Amino acid sequence: MRTRRVKARDACLVAKREAKKCVAIAKSQHYKELYDALNTSEREKLFYRLMQARHRSATMVTGHLGIIKAANGNILRGPNDVMERWRQYFEQTFNEELPHPPIPSVNTVQGPVLPLVPTEVSEGIRKMKANKATGPDDIPADVWKLMGESGAAWLSKFFNKMLAESQTPEVWQMSTTVPVWKGKGDSADCSSYRPIRLLCDTMKIFECILDSRLRAIVSTMANQCGFVKDCGTIDAIHAARLLVERHLEKNRFVHPAFLDLE
Repeated sequence: MRTRRVKARDACLVAKREAKKCVAIAKSQHYKELYDALNTSEREKLFYRLMQARHRSATMVTGHLGIIKAANGNILRGPNDVMERWRQYFEQTFNEELPHPPIPSVNTVQGPVLPLVPTEVSEGIRKMKANKATGPDDIPADVWKLMGESGAAWLSKFFNKMLAESQTPEVWQMSTTVPVWKGKGDSADCSSYRPIRLLCDTMKIFECILDSRLRAIVSTMANQCGFVKDCGTIDAIHAARLLVERHLEKNRFVHPAFLDLE
């Protein structure tokens, strides 16, 4: 009986992997055909249809939230009222200035910034994940992946022009905030949702390039887990557990602190 279950599970995993592979191939082919179509004379009509589809999907996302509670506890049902409540909640929660120690000033780096080269841009594009939600500019990273070397060359010129003028696109200053339910608590309470900010993928590519340059000159601490490759929450929990166990073995006190940042 157990052998049959193992075989069935293995067969299910194989089928699941094959299904994901087929979906990925179909998506890639669809996006390729879509971007090829945008280079034809029908691109204006196609672009308009795409914008309509995205507007409908955004409306569906808003409707998916259904109802939400106002600050006084009353239930809000209208889409406009729900959106206004989210705006008030995020504005109140994330615009509050908290006291913090002053940040020490350091000497600025003198000399011109080295221009970005297409190889750096290509590496930044490669690090971007495909088939992800887009930011306010509605340009996915898949566009630059499909354009290959020509896209990297164009982006390198764009980034260098941006650095020379010390100015970034206005759309980079904006983001789309999407509330995601934490899986617990009242689904009609704003505090039961975790906000996800969707940023422009082109800006993320630029940030990847800056991140690579900074990592080449900045060192991290031995016990640092944040912003360290292949080191996540599980690694931090494991390190904390080992620390507690070692103190218990030697009958010593340890004072852990957990900060829940909402």
